[in-house]
Amino acid sequence: MTYLMEEFEDTDEPLWCNIIHYDPGSLMILLEDLKIKGYSVVPRQNGMDMDHAILSLRGLGRYHGMAKVLEERGIISKDDYKPNSVLTDDEVIKCYLHGGLLNTSRVIQKYWGSDWEEIGKKLNISYEEFYEKYTNSGKCKDSEFSCLIHGDCWSNNMMFKYDFQKRPIAVKFLDYQFPNYNSPCVDVTNFMYLSIRPAVRRENYNFLLKTYHDSLVRSLDKFGYSGKKPTLEDITASMKHLEFFGLSIFASIYAGLSGESTTAFDSEKLLKTEGAEGFDEETLMEPGIIEKIGPDLIDLVEKYLKNL
Repeated sequence: MTYLMEEFEDTDEPLWCNIIHYDPGSLMILLEDLKIKGYSVVPRQNGMDMDHAILSLRGLGRYHGMAKVLEERGIISKDDYKPNSVLTDDEVIKCYLHGGLLNTSRVIQKYWGSDWEEIGKKLNISYEEFYEKYTNSGKCKDSEFSCLIHGDCWSNNMMFKYDFQKRPIAVKFLDYQFPNYNSPCVDVTNFMYLSIRPAVRRENYNFLLKTYHDSLVRSLDKFGYSGKKPTLEDITASMKHLEFFGLSIFASIYAGLSGESTTAFDSEKLLKTEGAEGFDEETLMEPGIIEKIGPDLIDLVEKYLKNL
């Protein structure tokens, strides 16, 4: 992608950090220190505001656009990448996502009061029902615009640079451990549900999607992509198809990712008990948590679980 930017004399800030050294023998990779360049992470407990969300989605649009151009040139092949484990791995789905949903269900019924009891009960669905809905939501259609995606796009894997007024002006994506070939909306969904403040996402959803789409098309045009470009309607439809995936990961793990606890997930226990134990219930009892995540839980139940 760096060479692509140089070819088109793109002077925008790269979306990645530089590799200082790579030792194939030990598989050690030494990356540049972004902190000395003024970059920092948005604390996961804070969630991203609109300025950070807009900059991030513009960055994702640039990244996906360049990836598609490199695919068209034959430099990137979808056959080189494994499936997204969050969407396809039975153990991940059962232990972390379905297990997380059942944990949310238990805590709601036990601690959130009678007004939330019915929502809590509806979230208590069988693994078979959850697995079918979840995996169907994450399946990319053959006709859908697809490309190499980041695969783990959320706030802890981003760093931002700021101007003198403390406004974000540049973003870097980190931790490229899970790249895969899929709809770019998987990255967008993951980012929007796990990184942006829930109220900000809900109130500005359509604007944020348009922001991403505008950046994607601009990037495809800039770097000379000759294939069919997705319309805003195409992106909106893909996001709708992924909605159960987005609401599910939000209901299952958002409280743990955004809470104060440093032990929200005990992976060893989660895997050993297939998700029955290993979640810190306190994350779902922090002050303001009902106002923060409640509307999306209602949305999940009303749209997808009401008749189960």
